[in-house]
Amino acid sequence: MMSNLIKILIYIIAVLLILIFGLYYTREATILVNFKISGVAGSDVSAAGDSAIIFQSIDTSDFVTTPYPSLGDTILTIGDSAALPGAWSQTFNKTSPPGREVPISFKHAGDTVRTILRTHSASAEQFYSIGALITLRLLISLSYLAVGIWAFLKRPDSGAVRALALFCFAMGSFTITGVRMEMDGFAAFNIPLMSGILNNLGILAIFFGAFWLNLQILFPSPRTFAQKYPVATYVIIYAPLILMLIVANFLEIRLLGYIILTLIGLQIGLGFYFLGRNYARTREPLEKRQIRLVLWGTGAGMTGLLVLPILAFLAGDWVRQQPQIVIIGILIAIFLVLLLSPLSFAYAFGKYRLLEVEGRIRRGTRHLLVTLFLLTTFYVFVYFFSEIFLEFAGIESRTPVLFVALALAVGFAPTQKKLSSLLENRIFPERVRLREMLNDYLRQSLSTTDKEAFWRELENRFRMALKVDAVTPVLRSAGGGHFVHWNGDKTPFTNESPFIISISRLGGRPILRDELEAGRLTEFSSAEKEWMDRNQVALVLPMVLRSELIGFMGIGLKSENKDFEPADMEILKSLAYQTAVAAENITLLEESAEKKRLEAEMSIARRVQEGMLPQTIPSRPGLQIAALSRFCTEVAGDYFDVIEHDAARTVLAIGDVSGKGAGAALLMSNVQASLRTAIGVGTYYVDTGANISLAEIVAKINRLIYRNSQPEQFITFFVALFDPENCTLKYVNAGHNPPLVVRRNGQCEELLSGGILLGAVPDMAYEEEVISLNDGDLIFMYTDGLSESTSPQDEMFGEERIKNFLCANIEQTPDNLLQLLEDEVARFGGNLPLADDFTLLAAKVK
Repeated sequence: MMSNLIKILIYIIAVLLILIFGLYYTREATILVNFKISGVAGSDVSAAGDSAIIFQSIDTSDFVTTPYPSLGDTILTIGDSAALPGAWSQTFNKTSPPGREVPISFKHAGDTVRTILRTHSASAEQFYSIGALITLRLLISLSYLAVGIWAFLKRPDSGAVRALALFCFAMGSFTITGVRMEMDGFAAFNIPLMSGILNNLGILAIFFGAFWLNLQILFPSPRTFAQKYPVATYVIIYAPLILMLIVANFLEIRLLGYIILTLIGLQIGLGFYFLGRNYARTREPLEKRQIRLVLWGTGAGMTGLLVLPILAFLAGDWVRQQPQIVIIGILIAIFLVLLLSPLSFAYAFGKYRLLEVEGRIRRGTRHLLVTLFLLTTFYVFVYFFSEIFLEFAGIESRTPVLFVALALAVGFAPTQKKLSSLLENRIFPERVRLREMLNDYLRQSLSTTDKEAFWRELENRFRMALKVDAVTPVLRSAGGGHFVHWNGDKTPFTNESPFIISISRLGGRPILRDELEAGRLTEFSSAEKEWMDRNQVALVLPMVLRSELIGFMGIGLKSENKDFEPADMEILKSLAYQTAVAAENITLLEESAEKKRLEAEMSIARRVQEGMLPQTIPSRPGLQIAALSRFCTEVAGDYFDVIEHDAARTVLAIGDVSGKGAGAALLMSNVQASLRTAIGVGTYYVDTGANISLAEIVAKINRLIYRNSQPEQFITFFVALFDPENCTLKYVNAGHNPPLVVRRNGQCEELLSGGILLGAVPDMAYEEEVISLNDGDLIFMYTDGLSESTSPQDEMFGEERIKNFLCANIEQTPDNLLQLLEDEVARFGGNLPLADDFTLLAAKVK
């Protein structure tokens, strides 16, 4: 009966909170919109006793004339009314146009001073900081509310889940009632019974410590005393706070607020005590991970929540003296930390990705500490420089301070990254060493051809790095319908297995087996369970390549009955892709059939060639450029390139390797890499002069190709440099089909100067030629697959037909020209399959 009443109460609270939060944040949105268009005062005040207010911060731009007030001056009147607490907010924090003038008077050095304050539009800094605060409050409130409702709907009969739901509801209420901005005057509407609603939310928020303690007594499993004496347990948790609230309703006790705050702190402390005690006692790895995640995720938020009022009490004067933007910044930082709590609980109760989330929280905490350390250090340095050094040096200008602050700001991100890296290397040297060890082996393994040696060594490396008892690689079979051990032994896993479908969606993210089962993320058949038990599988590392699962690594239990750590998951996640690449590579290399080996070679070469050819043609000064390649086999030896040498000049290149297939494509990739390196692309080399030597570049490429190619292989190659400043084309032709320059008047010129093809003679001198171009001139490059295209009657397309076609279509754009030429070749060949590859590159001077 009591259980059902509690469930009904939680349902009612959830529905009411959804309605209240919706109305409240809709109203907050109208406050932000009206704040943006209204006139505000940049100065701020604080209460001094029960009947006076003083200046807390001063913006001199608020005041029409001097004299300006000083910090701490008492305000006497605002408009025609006495300056009582709340009068400032009622006058200036409301919707009104900028430029409104309000007379005020204040007491300064014993004298009464009168002046006029003129409102102005809110600064971007004020608007975005308040907007950030409202947005974060919304996100945190909704996160707590969503986690509480989600958990309760999933397991409404669980006492721990009910305590979690109430704790989340209380924390969501606290984000509204705990920090109030005196900006109600900007609201576009008022919520009926708003004061009563906020009071009730405040009462619910006060119980967050009791709900937290209740939760920790039940999470992840109930304590023995709570099972034996449930009524006494709940009386001890809730009765003191209820009693104090009743006393506060009838009596005014000055220290009662501090007593309640102390009681809440005690409840939170006891909750963490029970949480830590349970962590030390439990022997279940899954429970340990749940508790540890909650400790990390909620610990930071709760600590900030407790530290905030303590700091406000101890440093109240300092806080009151800070500008509004500083206070809002502090609140935003605390809200960000609070956001970790609902996220950690959501994953802890979901029993999924516990170590991954814990690792992210740990990294975030380290990052935050490093950031705070650097900010404090930089602040102290700037303060020392501005207040001590400049004063000692007799420098009154603030300009040096600005330059120092700017230099520190520029160096902040690199310093932060370097310090974080040093901290990780210092705290976790073993982790860094293990990651490097596995990385090195996986890189080296890309060249191995011994499948058995590869897998056995990989198993040993994983066992040593992770200190686990077993590692079992499982791969998709050649047929693709089921999975086998790397040595060919069958496993019970198939493509239709729920387990295989589940890990396929992980994208290479490791997952613990007990989390898969406890979180009900998948189902195992009896044969699958038996296989996993026999192979001691505790963790699964999916091997995913190109969004396809090619297998998984079944990793055994840790030695000495230890559980996995977040660092283990980070190492495995970083290695998942490399492991998949290595696994696929060794599978391809071990294919015994010649056809399979050839297909693997062609696939690799095709990827090389696709990466070699430009995916998009860059827009270059003075040129309209288009290119087209058609291959008669999967992999060809044709090549072209368009390289941005500098802001103005453009390098155009085309080539053709003798032969077809992977060898031709890989050799041409050497040409591309050599050309780009010589030109300076992707290196620190910068050619500052105008006279780049194409002849020397081609000679160097020739020597490289001679050393790295077979005697029967050779390359025809053409490279040109277009300079739009003087409209010239410098080129070298190394035995390639002569490119053509077609003038606007129909004149056609062949570009012949250069030398013999590449790779034939080691020490060959090449010569370069320079020609002048005019607007509308066409530069056309092609490989011999175009000129040697044949008709059904074995007639070649020929160079003359190419020249006539270009002259007849000189007015076409390069894109249209190449498309028309391709259509013409197709008609000429009678739609026969291509006998050779052909590549076209057209550039029109504009």
